[in-house]
Amino acid sequence: MPRLLMDDLEEDHHRLIALFDQARCLADKGALAQAADVFKAFAQGARRHMWIEERWIFPCFEERTGSRTGLTATLRDEHHQLERLLDECAEALERGGADDFRERCRRLTLIVEDHAFHEEAQLYPVIEQILSPHERDACRSRMREDPLLPLAAPEGPDAARVPAGR
Repeated sequence: MPRLLMDDLEEDHHRLIALFDQARCLADKGALAQAADVFKAFAQGARRHMWIEERWIFPCFEERTGSRTGLTATLRDEHHQLERLLDECAEALERGGADDFRERCRRLTLIVEDHAFHEEAQLYPVIEQILSPHERDACRSRMREDPLLPLAAPEGPDAARVPAGR
């Protein structure tokens, strides 16, 4: 059976959540510098994942279903909330605020869990049904080769942001 596009996206969710959990554990142990490094990798990966969805997955879903409201509008709104919380968490670590970081992580966790559930239960299965195997392969190739996609995110707090409206 050919590999499903949703498998790649779900595996990325699991990889990112593992990084997030690692950053939180390090912060709980007082290793804030290490937590900041791991959180940075998580944030860059999360931004890349959101970029993939907004550049390739959401437009495909919207084109095929004829809907630009509802699910993808909600997911885009959650992406904006996640962006803000990623910045806030990173800033808390930079300031050495372990308690502040934990509180922001708690809020981030609530959004991430709900967001991933909706993508995995609603969006990804529909994408698999509406795309032919050839279209899924083409989409996967575009995601890997997109020159606008930050495969290795540049430095700086704004460097890996998902462009608005994408």
